[in-house]
Amino acid sequence: MFLNTDKLIQGFNFLIFRSECIINSYFSKNIPLNVPIVSSPMDTVTEANMAI
Repeated sequence: MFLNTDKLIQGFNFLIFRSECIINSYFSKNIPLNVPIVSSPMDTVTEANMAI
């Protein structure tokens, strides 16, 4: 939610290469996970076992 006091930044013109993207995450506070977990909020894509 944006309030009228928030700043809006416009005019980004840049190119990101796949090799420059950082998609790491953490399984816990000290355990890095170097595989991205990507899903969708659709019942045909993400079933209950994946969501839990």
